[in-house]
Amino acid sequence: MRKNYLNFISLSKFLSFYSENIIIFLLPIITYRFFHKIEDSGLIIFFHFLFRLLGYPVSGILCDRLDEKKIITAVAFIRGIFFLSLFSLYNLWNPENHSLLFILLSFLSSADGFAGGVASIAFETTGPKLYPHSKFRDFQVSTQTADQCALLLAPATGAFILDAFGSSLTLATVSTLFLCSGITFLPCLKLKNIETDPNLPMMINSGGLIQTPLDTVRAILKNRLILITLGMTILDNFLLGLYSALLVPLSLNIFHESEKNLGWVLTFGYFASMGAIHWSHWIQKKKSTLWLWKWSYTIAYLGFFLMGLAPNFIIYAISILLIETSCASGIFALRLIRSEIIPKYNFGKISGILFLLQQITIPLGGLVIATFHHPEHLQNLILFSAGITGTLTLILMIIEFKEIKFTSLK
Repeated sequence: MRKNYLNFISLSKFLSFYSENIIIFLLPIITYRFFHKIEDSGLIIFFHFLFRLLGYPVSGILCDRLDEKKIITAVAFIRGIFFLSLFSLYNLWNPENHSLLFILLSFLSSADGFAGGVASIAFETTGPKLYPHSKFRDFQVSTQTADQCALLLAPATGAFILDAFGSSLTLATVSTLFLCSGITFLPCLKLKNIETDPNLPMMINSGGLIQTPLDTVRAILKNRLILITLGMTILDNFLLGLYSALLVPLSLNIFHESEKNLGWVLTFGYFASMGAIHWSHWIQKKKSTLWLWKWSYTIAYLGFFLMGLAPNFIIYAISILLIETSCASGIFALRLIRSEIIPKYNFGKISGILFLLQQITIPLGGLVIATFHHPEHLQNLILFSAGITGTLTLILMIIEFKEIKFTSLK
């Protein structure tokens, strides 16, 4: 029965993530069209991700105190009404000549970023609470594939909508998509959360229901595996932030390829990532979750080093494929690990803090590029960064092999 509802959950997540990625893609473009300043576009995206980070711990607390399914539905409808209101305001008020436009766009970006953080943790919490561990892999494959499809489609379709219909109808389209996400999730409200599986080693001993963020941090600090996975994810996310910031500069300035060719490589990478998710589901039945997670990181670092050493665009494209596919597998494995070792009654709070900590290093990549932006240093920069973070990751892996029994997580 629950398998049928998985389609509703995945479709709702796709519509939500698709809408959000359209906004992330279009807001800097709309801002630049109005103000013609790159720094203003950068600030708009900074506000979005800053408030998204703040939404993670708030959502974690809400999901453990309230029904996370109702949170998903409510946030989708609120975002839909919010963008519908902006659509109406846009048509009643001529923003091109108004000095408060930047404040409006900043508020739009910040509010949607915060709502996106809340929705993200709510969706993250839904799987372990609705599906037993034996079925959670199917949940992961379906919802993570929905994420990748949204990531694949949003830039191209968002740009088409903006060019064909303008900013006003783009807001109306996003509003409609968010409302459809909420409507799609409505049938899932009747599902009841399952009890904690007594056969799983719940390795985070939180001493009962967590009440405060400080208690959440204490519970995380008690568990070596969570700390090691968190440390490795923080290091990897710094490289991913650097990787995202370097994609266009390396393509244009080092390999002298067009944005179109880079777009084709990324598109193929997103398709390959969907294949990697299904491969991870298959291999995880034969190997342990930690085995999959370890090799995903190994391949990712191989991709980072290859990017730093790439003599031409073909090798550079191969490095992108390695990074994209290994990250998809790594996320799949990391979510399985956390579903096995975090108690369901504290899953929201712990996940919210973990998301906040592990993603806080992503924006640092852009700051590094802004500081060391000379084209000749870009590949050396990623090589140097991968060397440092790779060494630290290797140390964490050695600690993991020494202290943690792989047989405890299968």
